[in-house]
Amino acid sequence: MISRENKITSRIIGGGGVYFGIIFISSSVSLVTLPILLNNLTVEQYATFALISVFFGIFGNIFDGGAKSAVTIEYNNFSFESEGIKNLLGLVVSITVFLEILFCILIFLLDSVFHPYQNFIIFEDFQFFSILKIAAIMCLLKSFTPLMSELYKMREEPRVILYYTILISTTSLITIYYYVDILDHGIDGAARSLLITSALGGLVCMWLVMRKSRIWFNFTNAKEILSFSLPLVIVSIANWAQQFSDRILIEVLLTNTEMAIYHLGSQMSNYMIILGTVVFNTWTPIFFEAMKNNPKAAELVSNFTSITTLLGALGVVIFVEIGDVVLGIISPKEYTYSTTVMSMIACSVIPSMLFTFNGIRLVREKKTFVVALVSIIGAILSVVLNFFLLPEFGLFGAALSSTISYTIIATLVILLSEKVDDIKLENYKLIIAGFVVIIAMATREVDVLQSWHGTLISLSICATLAIWALVDVNNFRGKWGGLVE
Repeated sequence: MISRENKITSRIIGGGGVYFGIIFISSSVSLVTLPILLNNLTVEQYATFALISVFFGIFGNIFDGGAKSAVTIEYNNFSFESEGIKNLLGLVVSITVFLEILFCILIFLLDSVFHPYQNFIIFEDFQFFSILKIAAIMCLLKSFTPLMSELYKMREEPRVILYYTILISTTSLITIYYYVDILDHGIDGAARSLLITSALGGLVCMWLVMRKSRIWFNFTNAKEILSFSLPLVIVSIANWAQQFSDRILIEVLLTNTEMAIYHLGSQMSNYMIILGTVVFNTWTPIFFEAMKNNPKAAELVSNFTSITTLLGALGVVIFVEIGDVVLGIISPKEYTYSTTVMSMIACSVIPSMLFTFNGIRLVREKKTFVVALVSIIGAILSVVLNFFLLPEFGLFGAALSSTISYTIIATLVILLSEKVDDIKLENYKLIIAGFVVIIAMATREVDVLQSWHGTLISLSICATLAIWALVDVNNFRGKWGGLVE
């Protein structure tokens, strides 16, 4: 029992350490490149770059749900060294490439006919390449990235992902510095850097996937995979629409300048999910294994989710305090309001984590249509709330819409997953953790508390959460041996 307990603990610690290194490297490079972009691009140019990033995020992840879900779900049915998994990977590769090419052609045709962003010029010498076309090309180039990351995550080989991250982050840093800072090519240089990084990343990911797969096509197997993976394509589209609809609507309903300010605050808020991402990537293969073999999986999953949420709330409050200082250092005065945007978006981090952690429970049961339906509800809510709140409250309203929509879909996913696998979460801890984040962020933005008073209150909240989390972790460790029998 003890050896098995130590083995699982070492898997969590070892895998978590590597994933933390992955995110630390990518985050550090991002923090270095941000000042280069902010200081060399005008606010209008940065808004254009933000739009490229938005559509790249949406297009580049449209098919990641299908590719990733096929590998994740079939984890239960194959050994990763078997011939069956090689055939599966080859089939998924074939389907993904085919769908990506069709999607890229469709975007080119739509953009050529309707010209929705004809005033946003990227390359002065190649005006044919609009924002949408650039994003579609990058989507095609990086079609293997989600599949590669999921494959090596489920194989518990995160070091491969770490080496890939080092290569791509270094390439991004060098090309942005060269094209934007040294050559002073502005938005052209930033777009070139994205294309070069995407092309290199796509080639490396293709090579990594092909090492473990065999290209083939079987219609019967393809139909079976598509039946549960295609709904997760909808999930990807809906999730990215929910994340990025605010920026698109800000650009439409307000101004490009305000969209740039909001994008910077939102981009900084991504650092607040570092802990959640590390834990989720490490936890996923262990969760599947526990649900398959462990009779006490329900208690394990419930306790682990509650503790992770509590630690996530603590991490959010700390990261916002640090992010406030970092933003003040790296950004020009035009982006001052980005700190308020970052703080308010922080309120949506906890429900977003809960949606992700509990959504995988439905994916494991192949209830992917249910996940898709909830994601669509979230995307519609986000768009509707933005239409109502943006004109009335500006950027604050956009951040508020994210919190409301994520809270609703997280609640739905928890309720639905409990009906499917009978695992009951300790919901009061999850609710308290969410309210703590909201209180801390609201406190920071009250005018009379924006000096040291707000910081003192936030730190007091951190101390309380840290003590609570420590007690829970110790209790959980005491039960750990019994749970891994």
